[in-house]
Amino acid sequence: MGRKGLKTMGKLWLLVQSKIQMMGTTLLPMAALVTLVTAQKTDAPCSGDNWDRGIDLPPDAPAGPYPLAGQQVYIKDENNFCIGLPNIKELGGTPDILTGEGHMQVYCMGALAPGALAMPPGGISAATVIKNFTDPNDQYYQINGYLNCGALGIDCGGQGGQYDSVPYRNCGKEPYSGVDQTHNPGFKNYVEQAGNGMFCIRTCTGGNQFYDACNVKNDSAGCYYTMDFSAFPINGFTFLDVTGKPFNQTKLQPTTTTTTTTTTTTTTTTTTTVATSVAATSAASIVATSSKPSSATTFSTWGVLAGCVALLAAAALL
Repeated sequence: MGRKGLKTMGKLWLLVQSKIQMMGTTLLPMAALVTLVTAQKTDAPCSGDNWDRGIDLPPDAPAGPYPLAGQQVYIKDENNFCIGLPNIKELGGTPDILTGEGHMQVYCMGALAPGALAMPPGGISAATVIKNFTDPNDQYYQINGYLNCGALGIDCGGQGGQYDSVPYRNCGKEPYSGVDQTHNPGFKNYVEQAGNGMFCIRTCTGGNQFYDACNVKNDSAGCYYTMDFSAFPINGFTFLDVTGKPFNQTKLQPTTTTTTTTTTTTTTTTTTTVATSVAATSAASIVATSSKPSSATTFSTWGVLAGCVALLAAAALL
């Protein structure tokens, strides 16, 4: 910008200040306004748009190797699989699934994964195991089933939750857990949800973002949404190979709920994008906007500011 442009911008800014002051509103100095406009907001770790803690492991992380023994899931068939449940020994009482986040213990039917415990008799009342190898880059096994919470010693009347293999750095629910490579070689990610007596879990060869089979970002959406819980019959213990049939990718998008509340003085609109954990990645964003009571002064102020921005932009080209 030349000397002429700078001089013009200065005059315009003084003119805008005088107009705003006439309306009884104090305008920030130009330098302060530029700072406000250009400043970048940094969210706290594991919130907003910041899903990077900045370190791979906390100082009190358990000794590896990772995934830890006792925290390795796998799915092979209707008679051999392992899922995560609240660690009763560590938590005490009858914990619910949500309380178990960060305190998971793997239980297995059939062959045990390293450090896993045998599933208590009757702990799972029914389960349908699903195999889908349609996408060579994102093959997965899945289980939709029902828990017998009395036999398991956990509370199914409490809140549901999600367990996943997202790393600590990216705010994973179970950052030291993973997939048992002995029984699911090449399956690097898993995601599990449970609540209200039902559970669903996938182990996958692909990623864990939106449109991946092991998408971790709809952590509060529940099994009906994230894994088509009602799409397959669940009677006893069965195995279905649906290779050749793509999974419903629309179910892997973020869930959105919009709520609008109106009073005589204030209107507030909040849009919440539910996401996960997550992860590696990304995540959930919660955006809230509020419109305060309008007045002629308010609208006039913003009108002048809008004109100011246009004039300053034009002057910048001089």
